[in-house]
Amino acid sequence: MSRYFYRVSSEVPPPGGDDSWPVFVPTTAILVTVVSKEGRPNIIPLTGWGVLCRFPFQIGIAICQGDYTKNYFRRKSYEMLLETGEFVVNIPHTGLRDAITVCGEHSAHDPEVDKFKLAGFTPGRSVVVRPPIIEECPVNLECIVRHRIPLGSHDVFVGEVVASHMYGRPVKTDIIEEENIWVLQPEDGGPKMKLYWRTLTDFSPAE
Repeated sequence: MSRYFYRVSSEVPPPGGDDSWPVFVPTTAILVTVVSKEGRPNIIPLTGWGVLCRFPFQIGIAICQGDYTKNYFRRKSYEMLLETGEFVVNIPHTGLRDAITVCGEHSAHDPEVDKFKLAGFTPGRSVVVRPPIIEECPVNLECIVRHRIPLGSHDVFVGEVVASHMYGRPVKTDIIEEENIWVLQPEDGGPKMKLYWRTLTDFSPAE
């Protein structure tokens, strides 16, 4: 197994200008789509995310809110989230590694940047929220922000999942099960994983 080394200092900014991100295995890269109040969409790649609550189904995403180092600056996506309070978690497969890199190499602070065009992604229509889904991603989870938690360099946006898609189509059953998705991980290729979870946001426990 690969080893990942990282600083554990909590100083801001980090000592020596080190702006590396703590990496743990396994972790999955995601693509989060947001939209401005004027309707401009954007994509931000993230590894700081996770399921935080089961009932209701809520996901947390961490986004940099201030200017600290070369790599840690206030993201345009952060500003868009403050404006509209909605986002989509798009879970990519390993074949999208290059496209994810493209999204991370360009900033939406440049008004001419269109990450959908640069990465070759197709924006799809969401069911509930305004940000589009990424049709090339096998799973899309529409979220409405319920909480924002300031932590330091990053704020955590807690979003309730209000709709789910698989392969660009809304999921109407309460189970997603797929054995053929290669989920993207930091190590090349990543393991082949079975994707399985309930999609209902709220229901009564069985007797």
